[in-house]
Amino acid sequence: MIKHLTLILFIGLDFWNCEDADLPNACYDMYAPVCGSDGVTYDNDC
Repeated sequence: MIKHLTLILFIGLDFWNCEDADLPNACYDMYAPVCGSDGVTYDNDC
């Protein structure tokens, strides 16, 4: 039982440690047209 609680605590603490996490870049829903190097106009730089 103690081993299970320790494992749950360890996993839980790992989820809350976000300092070094590589978070994906989020695309925003804003219209700010940009022209790509391929000559196509896109809604934003994302």
